[in-house]
Amino acid sequence: MKARAKKIFRGELLTEVLKQVDGEPMPFERQVVALYAALNGYMDDIPHASVKRFEAEFLDYLDKRHEKLVETIQSSKELSADSEAALKSAIDEFKAIFYEIMESTQNFKIEA
Repeated sequence: MKARAKKIFRGELLTEVLKQVDGEPMPFERQVVALYAALNGYMDDIPHASVKRFEAEFLDYLDKRHEKLVETIQSSKELSADSEAALKSAIDEFKAIFYEIMESTQNFKIEA
């Protein structure tokens, strides 16, 4: 993907991630992890039509499987090096699960 096209794609992706339901602002710690995943390329291969589903299911996954990580970000109001390492690992774990589910239901095609 050329540099300009990649910037446009990333901008569209971030627009999707930043959308919130009116009257229901997303808590800080959830914004941090969602934006981290988007800004660091973890969502680049997710089709735009699936971005909100990925985000919602990822946040739910973190709440259930990595509650301490979310609580640490919430209480410290920062993303420490240890939290960042844990977040990277959690994203990789979740993406493997997400791909498996989406591919098995044939509702998903990984973009190159």
